[in-house]
Amino acid sequence: MNINFDSGMITKILEIFAGMRTFKAIAFVMCIIVGFVVYKTSDAWITAIDNTLNHKTQSELFVPAKSNISSTAVESINTLLKKSMQQNSDVIGMIGVYKFVPDNNTFYQGRVLVASITNPDTRLDIKKYHVDSVPISAFRAQTNTLLNGKVFAEEIEKIYTTYMAPDNENREEYLSPINFPAIVNDGARYMVSVPVRYSKIEGYVSVYFKMVPKDQEELSKYIEIAKTMAGEVGYFITF
Repeated sequence: MNINFDSGMITKILEIFAGMRTFKAIAFVMCIIVGFVVYKTSDAWITAIDNTLNHKTQSELFVPAKSNISSTAVESINTLLKKSMQQNSDVIGMIGVYKFVPDNNTFYQGRVLVASITNPDTRLDIKKYHVDSVPISAFRAQTNTLLNGKVFAEEIEKIYTTYMAPDNENREEYLSPINFPAIVNDGARYMVSVPVRYSKIEGYVSVYFKMVPKDQEELSKYIEIAKTMAGEVGYFITF
């Protein structure tokens, strides 16, 4: 913002100032000082206001909604998770049950972790991996697959070594806050996510397996384990 003070304007200001009483003169001078300060810092003020209104950070934009799942339902889910882990501890490293939020909304904001369990034979700790609340726009390759009612299955290491590589044109489909390298380092190599669907997709179950399936037969076994889990917990995250 630029203002030109020519000699005529300055003379006019001095004439006004000379005809004022002391109190008014002081007030007039203070107004000029304040106006000058605002003028000199106007660009900074404009930038600050613009940043505040139009350039919010991701954390400010995404405030995860909470699900309405009762504590009783969560207890039932945890019981089912323990049962599944005991039956399949040789292959499962970790299980997470997720709910899309807000509830009863076609246009979901994100997904939140409802319950989880880890295999004590591994170093896995789900609290370390930033999966407790994830925006709907993150890890879209998984989200879009699940919302289309399909199973998402992938080798975890490939997610961050191949699909998130700078030269991959579909890289943005895999970007997320999830710490995939830590998951692999702590003992999980392969993930299978299965949607929970009634009248609509309510959530999903992600099962993290210790090893990459060696063939299609073993992959089918992994998917069947995840589907069974999704079927068992589905009622509790839906009703």
